[in-house]
Amino acid sequence: SFNEKLEAEFTVHLATEQRLAVLFLDLDRFKEINDLFGHLVGDAVLQCVAEKIRSILKPGQMVARLGGDEFAVIVPGLPSAAYATRTAEAILDAFNDTGANLPAGVTIGTSIGIAV
Repeated sequence: SFNEKLEAEFTVHLATEQRLAVLFLDLDRFKEINDLFGHLVGDAVLQCVAEKIRSILKPGQMVARLGGDEFAVIVPGLPSAAYATRTAEAILDAFNDTGANLPAGVTIGTSIGIAV
């Protein structure tokens, strides 16, 4: 689970002083999607978002849905804080991809916070 992975990475961090980052994502306008298109489309959007993020991540990194329209990404073994920023930028670029496999008529963005 997400919490177990995060705890394990903190243990590694404390033992080796390797940095890690946690990216917190909040989908923009997700409530509007549910209101306009219904919860089935909203669920499909959540699945597309998770798949899109998963496709960007490297081995050892993890994405999890925290609830509602919130996701978190664990980026262990961080070579630099700039690497966390580049990971966030790659995720943002994926959201800007017009062919993001979302249901017809649906567009979505995200806001990302980074903790290193």
